[in-house]
Amino acid sequence: MAGCVLPSRSPDALEIRRRVLTAFEAAERDNDLARSADLTFVIVGGGPTGVELAGAIAELARYTVAGEFRSFDPHRTRVVLVEGGTRLLPAFHESLSKAALTALERLGVEVKLDTRVTNVTDHGVNMGDVFLPARTVLWAAGVQGSSLGRSLGVELDRAGRVKVNPDLTIPGFPDAYVIGDLAWCAGPDGEPLPGLAPVAIQQGEHTADNIAAVIDRRERKPFRYWDKGIMATVGRANGVAQTGKLRLSGFIGWMTWLFIHILYLIGFRNRIIVMIQWVWAWVTYGRSARLITGIPLSPARRAEAPVSPPAPAHQEVNK
Repeated sequence: MAGCVLPSRSPDALEIRRRVLTAFEAAERDNDLARSADLTFVIVGGGPTGVELAGAIAELARYTVAGEFRSFDPHRTRVVLVEGGTRLLPAFHESLSKAALTALERLGVEVKLDTRVTNVTDHGVNMGDVFLPARTVLWAAGVQGSSLGRSLGVELDRAGRVKVNPDLTIPGFPDAYVIGDLAWCAGPDGEPLPGLAPVAIQQGEHTADNIAAVIDRRERKPFRYWDKGIMATVGRANGVAQTGKLRLSGFIGWMTWLFIHILYLIGFRNRIIVMIQWVWAWVTYGRSARLITGIPLSPARRAEAPVSPPAPAHQEVNK
């Protein structure tokens, strides 16, 4: 169970679950493993992706499979969330960050703030001078821009994103646009907009309007992002959500997360089916989560994984 797994696509999600459950099975056969790095799971990045991953793994160990082993206690699983900033969920209000921290600690997650991971190996992670043995590391600390950006010969940020003009064009190239994860575009507060699907969707629509304006010999307009809100779950029946000045946490935040996701599904039938499936999973503690599926990642895939971390996958109101 070596290497770094990135939760960017469904195969990676299956790989994460496979590693967690395989570690439990191995510990059941050899109880010495219950005290080793095989049962230590490190999540790097305290944004919504990291918070959701840490809560999900801790909940899986402490509730979903808690009573299904004879010689091994899954409660001894160690889940460590490492965040380089001073608080979790920096995009959220401070009160919601504290609520998320409390919820994770209640699940038994070890949260290390103001701590940066300086190296990831097959045997663990280095946090400055401290080495933490762990056989599974999940990267949730941000996105690296495509190598295409470096080939343009223009100014980039540290993540390799192109610093675009207000109308999303490349400086010096008024007919070339960069949008989505590869674009560094300042928001109303001067901070760069996150690499999220809602940002990319709005940028795509705005770029299409500007191209049409050029064709019609009209003036192009600068991009303005409309933030409809952000949400994240923190384990079972617990979540945080905010839109404008409205801030929700705990069970109400989780219910808001469920409602928004169902609302944005296409078709009444789909909404009913998904709602029934979620209710069943909630009542039964998600029995399908016990399945060990997926093909182990190849050594080459694991070697490439830390180089290109994925965009944060936290949930948005305007998906």
